[in-house]
Amino acid sequence: MTRRRTGRYVAQGIPRINAEIAKKPRFYQGGNDMTETYYSKEHEWVKVNDGIACIGITDYAANQLGDITYVELPRVGKSVKQFGELCSIESVKAASDIFAPVSGKVVKVNEALEETPEIVNESAEDAGWIAWIEMADMKELGNLMNLEGYDDYLRGLE
Repeated sequence: MTRRRTGRYVAQGIPRINAEIAKKPRFYQGGNDMTETYYSKEHEWVKVNDGIACIGITDYAANQLGDITYVELPRVGKSVKQFGELCSIESVKAASDIFAPVSGKVVKVNEALEETPEIVNESAEDAGWIAWIEMADMKELGNLMNLEGYDDYLRGLE
């Protein structure tokens, strides 16, 4: 059963993201993607398909930030270095720089975040993606963690 609350349709109290807003990168197939996810120590994730890296922040980072109020998206065409600044995010708690987990050139940004930055809170590792980067060096993925390594890293932060 769905009902209307605060301008959004909800099912059993869980907000649904507008399908147009939540356009997913082409390598997502209904949440069951066939690419491995890599993670940085700064809590960014990256999924790669055909040399294009989709980048966002982890659920952990989104939860730590709290309600996200603004995402300063990178400029399409911007060149970034691995672990260099990509963009920034503001929340009710803090402002935070987001770092590029890989080097390359920004080829697409999630423009929906300009109007609805809360998508990052609702779906940080899916519809809340930030940018696509044409990778300069696939070997850089070796500097990142897989899911098991990232989970171990998070346990060490507790």
